[in-house]
Amino acid sequence: MILEIHSYDAELFLTLGIEKHSQIAFAAKRASLEIMHDGITHQIKTDKDFGILLNVICVIRERIDEGFDEEDKSLVIDIDELIEKTCKELE
Repeated sequence: MILEIHSYDAELFLTLGIEKHSQIAFAAKRASLEIMHDGITHQIKTDKDFGILLNVICVIRERIDEGFDEEDKSLVIDIDELIEKTCKELE
């Protein structure tokens, strides 16, 4: 599957080719969200707090799992949209 992750706020567009058992990891830190794949770390800087970023990572993992279950060829994830939606849900 092709995984595209983008953030206009952080000026990031990332395209990854992943398989069901690919080694892809996500990390929430104080001022950033990190994506690790094939020994490369991609950082998305943000001013959102850890709790919000943690929820965003959970949603990303769920979408990836659902994409594999449905045998999708590609998945596009808008980080800015996920952060905004998560902020509203946590209010």
